[in-house]
Amino acid sequence: MSEKTFSFNLTQESPFPIGLISNSPWEFCSFEPLIYIYFNILFVIIAYPLYRIIAGFFNWELNDKTPAKHFSDMLALVRYDFIVFVLGGYAATFNWIMILSFYISIFAYGLLAEVPFTKTSLPRWRYWPI
Repeated sequence: MSEKTFSFNLTQESPFPIGLISNSPWEFCSFEPLIYIYFNILFVIIAYPLYRIIAGFFNWELNDKTPAKHFSDMLALVRYDFIVFVLGGYAATFNWIMILSFYISIFAYGLLAEVPFTKTSLPRWRYWPI
């Protein structure tokens, strides 16, 4: 009877070769601290003020906020970003395409929100003029 041998590598690399990123296709979540910092810089620290500046320049509708409210909003965004980043697996998919699509979509949304028939509040959706 022939015996099958199973080869295995005792010096196998860690399943987490770079930081805490898993290579498993079955991973539920991932976290890489440096990429998380880049993620927050690009999507909170730059995007939030940039949108406010551009919206003000084009006279888009904006809520008046105090500096304390802006700071509070940015901290809330960092908390929400952590949840989205970890559970969304953005440590593995963070690239220039995602960054570009985010900035295009946020300003496209701003333009869409300025169309007259979209300025009706959501609770009054039954009365939207279409």
